[in-house]
Amino acid sequence: MPPVRLRRLFSPEDAGQLQDSGALETVAHYLALLQDAYLIASLEKYAAQTHRRRSAPPKLVTLNNGLLSAMHPDGAPDREHEPARFGQWVENACLAFAFNQGQRVMYWREDRSK
Repeated sequence: MPPVRLRRLFSPEDAGQLQDSGALETVAHYLALLQDAYLIASLEKYAAQTHRRRSAPPKLVTLNNGLLSAMHPDGAPDREHEPARFGQWVENACLAFAFNQGQRVMYWREDRSK
């Protein structure tokens, strides 16, 4: 996999941009390798119905924020100047901590169009 595609896995701005089937198969394979190496975790969406859980795309959590820092050209976010990116890092750190402690972690996303 070219490094550019691998970087997209850790970039919230580019999430969902890989659409062709060959790219999706390659990404799925590399995601499985990253999960086996305990570098990332794939979280299911919370839903009461099983079919809704399985049809939603997983949320990827990097299990060490150092990887996020290494992959981003600006390094770690500045809380004062980049509050949105800093918030994403805090969310990732909390989810990674819970996952690393053996808790069952899922995510919730509300429809923002309402």
